[in-house]
Amino acid sequence: ERLSWLLSEKIQTPKALHQAFRLNEDLLRKGMTSDDLRLRQARVAVSLNMMSDADAHLKVLQTTQADNAEVWYLSSLCSNAARNRDATIHGLRRSLQCTKKLPGAYVELARLADEETPDDYQPEALLTRMMKECDSAEARRLRAEYYLEKGRRDEAMNDIWIALEQAPADETLNSLLVRSLPSWQDAGTNSEAQTQNSNQSTEAQLKRAMQHFEKLVETEPSNASVRLSHAAVCWKAGQRKAAIATLETGIQKNVHAFQQHEALIDYLISAGETAKARRVLDSIPSGALPRDEYSYSLGRILMEEEKWPEAIKSLEQAIAFSRGDS
Repeated sequence: ERLSWLLSEKIQTPKALHQAFRLNEDLLRKGMTSDDLRLRQARVAVSLNMMSDADAHLKVLQTTQADNAEVWYLSSLCSNAARNRDATIHGLRRSLQCTKKLPGAYVELARLADEETPDDYQPEALLTRMMKECDSAEARRLRAEYYLEKGRRDEAMNDIWIALEQAPADETLNSLLVRSLPSWQDAGTNSEAQTQNSNQSTEAQLKRAMQHFEKLVETEPSNASVRLSHAAVCWKAGQRKAAIATLETGIQKNVHAFQQHEALIDYLISAGETAKARRVLDSIPSGALPRDEYSYSLGRILMEEEKWPEAIKSLEQAIAFSRGDS
């Protein structure tokens, strides 16, 4: 059971989750039917999109752990996968009746609201209630994602910054911050439609984000995720040299985090430094990058070198090797 927990809660790769699922099934068949194990198996099954397996365990847990919000939230995900809207809404609303709330339930209910939804379950009412009942960095992040979906970027950015005050090193939050930031090009175009204040706001957001990631880089100089985020913000701010420099330093600090190499190659090509991009690609050990990513990077370099037949061949290989999520 300890090995299963490590695989599903700590490692969490697809392979590890499949291994955890098989271990849990064996444990359950052998009579180890604790609620914790059953809930963990339901959680793993949902992660693997094995909804019928998850639903079977969750139906048991709805009786034995009726006050567990996660049980009802996961049940709603199973119902949603089955395209059962009424059951989905029931699971989410039942989750909100539990003692300890899950922020995700409020946001999912907000997404499902329509004109016939009662006032108490309209989006603004739900999101206000979420902040009163379970304000947290996660809740702020989820509300920010909802606001971004609705084109309410200023409100989203406010929530992101508040959340980062609580969890400055949270990888998901930092990734959301990078995705949410406008680029300096957005501030400098469409001047007739954009006010001077909005331009200044964009510049202020970029400056604040750069300062945020600079502090994180100082604290965690070998953290590849932090380096990638810092570089992305520098690039958005129009500071291309700084973006390239932070990745070059990151590679020196953590030479085996090859996603930094890949991002650096992308930036170097965009900056017109094709020869340097090729040197970075050549420095990557064989097999360190997935074949589709390697072929794509090589194809881009070959295009810049105007080696068209080789470029086409490499890009075709990238497509052939691509995985489902590429």
